[in-house]
Amino acid sequence: DAARTRYAEGFALAEELHYCTGIAAALEGCAGLVARLGDAGRALTLAGAASRYREVTGLPLSPPEAAEVARRIDPARAALSRDAVDAAWAAGRALSEDEALLLAHAALVRTPALPPVAGRRGPDVLSARELEVLRLLAEGRSNQEIAAALVLSVRTVENHLARLYAKIGARGRVEATTFAYRHGLVAPTDAGSNLHR
Repeated sequence: DAARTRYAEGFALAEELHYCTGIAAALEGCAGLVARLGDAGRALTLAGAASRYREVTGLPLSPPEAAEVARRIDPARAALSRDAVDAAWAAGRALSEDEALLLAHAALVRTPALPPVAGRRGPDVLSARELEVLRLLAEGRSNQEIAAALVLSVRTVENHLARLYAKIGARGRVEATTFAYRHGLVAPTDAGSNLHR
């Protein structure tokens, strides 16, 4: 659970800073974590996506790094047939950067082998940045307005929203705003009317 939290924070920071090495390393780390938790197909898809991302960005692994990544995903390779391994790897290499990041985020919040975060829905499950995003959302700010206020890209805001929705069990802006009020994160007078998205 701690590793999942660290990788989620690492993804958010790497995306915010457009730090390609950090994104690649987080994809590989997430692949290793998912492999250890028994989701072999998704682990190899993430590893394939990381491999392609490193090629596109010109950030090859050193031989010791490559050996460590291989060691971490070996349980996934061992769990599947050769054809299934090849198919999952190819599927990962076919993903765009955005698709790879979405798959990684989904793995971090939805891997079945982890205790469900929804069972402990309190503000403590959110990172400091996710709390900032939630407060602004609850004030009725649009994604573009949240991005401008926090000096982030809209895509990064959308990623933060996807993660915080999953963590608190919200299905959209209205439920997330209700959560914020219920936990005293904003005062009722702070609310806007932009709750339709």
